[in-house]
Amino acid sequence: TAIAMAIFGGLVLMGVGVLVSRTILGWLNTPEDVLPLAVTYIRIYFCGMIPSLIYNIGSGILRAVGDSKRPLYFLIASCLLNIVLDVILVVGFEMGVGGAALATILSQAGSAVLVIITLMRSPRPLKLEIKKIRLHLDLLPRIVRIGLPAGFQSVMFSLSNLIIQSAINSFGTDTIAGYTAYGKMDGLFWMVSGAFGVSVTTFVAQNFGAKKFDRCKKSLKLCLLEGIVIEGLMVSFLLFFGRDLISVFTPNPELVEIGYIRVMFITTAHLLSLFYDVMSGYMRGYGISLSPALVTMCCICGIRIIWIYTVFEHFRSFTSIMAVYPLSLGVNALAIGILLLIKRPAKKYSAQV
Repeated sequence: TAIAMAIFGGLVLMGVGVLVSRTILGWLNTPEDVLPLAVTYIRIYFCGMIPSLIYNIGSGILRAVGDSKRPLYFLIASCLLNIVLDVILVVGFEMGVGGAALATILSQAGSAVLVIITLMRSPRPLKLEIKKIRLHLDLLPRIVRIGLPAGFQSVMFSLSNLIIQSAINSFGTDTIAGYTAYGKMDGLFWMVSGAFGVSVTTFVAQNFGAKKFDRCKKSLKLCLLEGIVIEGLMVSFLLFFGRDLISVFTPNPELVEIGYIRVMFITTAHLLSLFYDVMSGYMRGYGISLSPALVTMCCICGIRIIWIYTVFEHFRSFTSIMAVYPLSLGVNALAIGILLLIKRPAKKYSAQV
């Protein structure tokens, strides 16, 4: 059912994305000098929705049974393939932006193939049989009940980020370039907090099923402690060497400074995001998905949208845009912490058993 949903959802997203990409980029105030290239990249990228969803769903299935190594290996292989294909298509065949986008979707397809092969070779009940891929209506409601809130939350995240990107684009190509220069590295750092969130969800779900509630609570404490240490080291590294790293992507001192402004604000956001990811992941492990999603949509998405249309309108600067990241994530981390105290899932579910 999950793989069938990935195929169906990927087709829908691909069709919609290809059709409306130019319109959306127009709404984002994308400068005319980069608009054609942006449209080319986005349309090609949307063509890779199906393998992207298959990898994410397939790796989620593997992690659910405690296999977190192979999804990591597949991701590493995909990243290395992406780098090689970038060199071949962009440098060798001089395909430019189209080549970069094509390299991305081909590497995603490679990771999807690896996940599919792994599931096909797995013992039951994980074994995937291609002929039996279809929507099982008896399982679909349960999957949707847990997955839909998180999916809708991601949509709202994307919407608020599009509005922020539109505000950034209004400053012109130089600001976009400086903002993007650090973005090349930023994705790696956001993955750390996201990884702890996924890990605690998997671990809690497994121990919740085994009725080992003490281990569930320990996982929350350990993930927060380990995450703070790792994120602290990464943040320190960014603050000290951020300018040097950004200069790898652009030699322009003005663009480097724009990128470093993003570093100073985003580093704080990294730590705050860790608390949100781990605490909300902990609740999802118990099957509590709707309330964390609603809190996040209000605190992060709501604050960001309101900020852009109020504060930013009066203080139009790149710094005022960046300030909304730690603000929204800080409010959200506090709200999720309060929600966790109210829900107290470990005590609630252990009492029921």
